[in-house]
Amino acid sequence: MADSTWGMSKLLLAGLVTGLLVVSGCSSDTTGRPTTPTKADSAATGGGAVDPQVLDDVAAMVFPAPGPSVRRMMRVSNFIGDFISITCGSTERLSIDRTLERFEQDVFPDLELIRTKGFVEVNPRADRKGNVSPPPGFRKGCDARSKGNLFERVPSRNDAMNLREPWDDVVTTVEQDPSVVALKAPFAQCLRKGTKGTGIVVSNEDPAPTFLSQSDLASYLGKLTVRENKRLIPRLYVRCGRRYFARTQALLEARRPAMIERHRELLERFARELVAIGYVP
Repeated sequence: MADSTWGMSKLLLAGLVTGLLVVSGCSSDTTGRPTTPTKADSAATGGGAVDPQVLDDVAAMVFPAPGPSVRRMMRVSNFIGDFISITCGSTERLSIDRTLERFEQDVFPDLELIRTKGFVEVNPRADRKGNVSPPPGFRKGCDARSKGNLFERVPSRNDAMNLREPWDDVVTTVEQDPSVVALKAPFAQCLRKGTKGTGIVVSNEDPAPTFLSQSDLASYLGKLTVRENKRLIPRLYVRCGRRYFARTQALLEARRPAMIERHRELLERFARELVAIGYVP
């Protein structure tokens, strides 16, 4: 019987923005444990040099591209989510380098991560239906608008994340580049050949999203075994998509520096605010 808990999770990241939960007012040390805010917090966000790796991590989150930088984006997202969770009372401590939560793997995949771990990793707090319970100790009703919360401590976050809108325009332009368009049909044909007889339909125009949604559907309908869904499908996606995503990665990473320079002041402010609440690259 197919694993029906996979759903559409191949395409989506749960909780990228992290503003859905609520925080009180503590910062974090390098282990992610909450500490008492100090005057250094304010000084750290006022100006001065920004750690280049932190700036790169912030840029990876705001201007994502396929490839290894996806893990840096997830690292920042995990840190912010953990900050919220811990300051709301959670006693759970996880590595911020975890890769449980993926983001738009049809557009920004880390193919090496998919090859080694598949599209979806088991969340230790998920039940058999895939529902994730709040972390232990999390205070019910912890208010995101309370004094000392994430929005107050990292006020640049929302403005920085709003830069995703112009970046989406860049992504659309890249996906229409002739060198990318030329790789779509071979990508689709490779996926179709590898799943012949499963009923999976792959579009020449949008091979990645149609393949991921169709393979989810095939799994739900029992046309794919659990093993096929967790091993064959990810490896096929990696093999068939390597040239396509290498090209989109190259084009997006070539555009990223100009976007960073255009918005450097905001990105550096966001980076300093993250460091002030404990982010360590």
